[in-house]
Amino acid sequence: MKVFMFYGVVGGFLEIDRSPNSSGKNRYAGYDATGARRDMSPNHQPMEGIGVPPDVVNAARTIALNTPTPFLRVDFLVGAERSYLGEITPHPGNTYAGDLFEDIDRELGEMFLDAEARLFIDLYNGKKFDLYEEVYQPGPVYP
Repeated sequence: MKVFMFYGVVGGFLEIDRSPNSSGKNRYAGYDATGARRDMSPNHQPMEGIGVPPDVVNAARTIALNTPTPFLRVDFLVGAERSYLGEITPHPGNTYAGDLFEDIDRELGEMFLDAEARLFIDLYNGKKFDLYEEVYQPGPVYP
């Protein structure tokens, strides 16, 4: 389950089934911010999907609000009993021009600009990212 986060605001979800099937391709189920089914790409082979687990939403939101960047994709492996954090990235791979439906691409771009503005306001007002700094110790600065 890939969660597209914009500084604490969910932009959408993408569930991927990577198990082998007759076509040999991954299958996808996209969801909007509320968890309602929404196809995201003309290039995805659709599937029914299992929906968005609540623990995924809460964990992704916590991570995004505690990270000083306007966008993160937070990935989870969803199991029968619970979900497990898989990857956090500010630069999602495999997204190219034409890969998303145009309306979704525009919507996510607007969400990025809004998130960037909210982040800058928080930074200007002195918000500290203590949890982020605790987890990601700054390394040495090289001249």
